[in-house]
Amino acid sequence: MLSECELGSVRSLLSMCTDVAAQCMEQYIDTVKVLPPALKSKLLVVACNRGSVNSKILCCLLHPNVKTLDLSECSISDDSVRAIYKCTHLYKLDLNPGRNQNREISTAVLLGLFPNIPYLSVLYLNQCLAVVDEVLASIANNCPLLTKLDIGGCIAVTDTSLKLLNKHKYLTSLNISHSQVSDAGILALVQGECRESLRELRLNNCIHITDFAVESIVHHCTNMEVLILHKNPVSDAAIIALDNWLAKPKVKQLFWTYTM
Repeated sequence: MLSECELGSVRSLLSMCTDVAAQCMEQYIDTVKVLPPALKSKLLVVACNRGSVNSKILCCLLHPNVKTLDLSECSISDDSVRAIYKCTHLYKLDLNPGRNQNREISTAVLLGLFPNIPYLSVLYLNQCLAVVDEVLASIANNCPLLTKLDIGGCIAVTDTSLKLLNKHKYLTSLNISHSQVSDAGILALVQGECRESLRELRLNNCIHITDFAVESIVHHCTNMEVLILHKNPVSDAAIIALDNWLAKPKVKQLFWTYTM
C-alpha cells in the first residue's frame, strides 16, 4: 500500500499520456485536430516547453480559449503567427527568442495579429526586427488592456511608437532598449496617461536620449519602481536627478552606466 507521500509523487495517467502524445503529434495530426480544447491546451504547454512546435502543429493545437502562449523556445515563422490569429481571448504572448530558435516573422503578419487579440495584456517581442512603428501602432490601437511590453532590441522603433503608447493607462512595464527613441519620445510617453501606471522602464543603449529624458522620467513618473539605464549618453545632471529619485521609498531597483 502506497503512503500519501508516495501517492503524491506518482504522475497521473493523463500527465504520462500527454508527454508521450507530445512526442509524436505530427504522426497523428488528424487526430490532434479533433481533440477537446482542454487536452489541446495540455499538449500545447508540453510541446512549447520542449521547443517541438512547428506551424503545422501549432495550427492544430491553438483554439479561441487559449489564454497564455509561450513560444520562446520554438522556431517561429509567419505561418506560426497566423495560427495565433484564432486565439481571440489571448492574455499573454511570449515571442522572445530563446537559445538558437529561428525567427522568420514579417511586419505584415504582425500587423494582422493584434486586431485579433484585443484582450492581450502581456507581450514579449524582444529582438524582433519585424517590429516597426506601424506594428506598435497596431498594438496601441487594438490592445487597450496592455500592461507589460518588451520590445527591447527592436532597433527600428522610434519616438512615433512612444507617442502612440502614452495613452495606455494600464501600462506598468516597458522595455525599449536598443531602439531609436529620443528625448522627445520619452517626454511624450511620461506626459501621457501611462505616467501614473508605469512602474518599470528599461532604456539600455538608447543612444539618442540625454539628461532631459532622464529628468523627465524622474519628474513625471511618480510611481516608478525600477529604472534601468545602461550605456546611455547622459551626464552629471542626470546622475543628480537619479540620486534624488533613489531616495524615494517606492524605488526597488536603479541601474545606470553612462558613456562619455
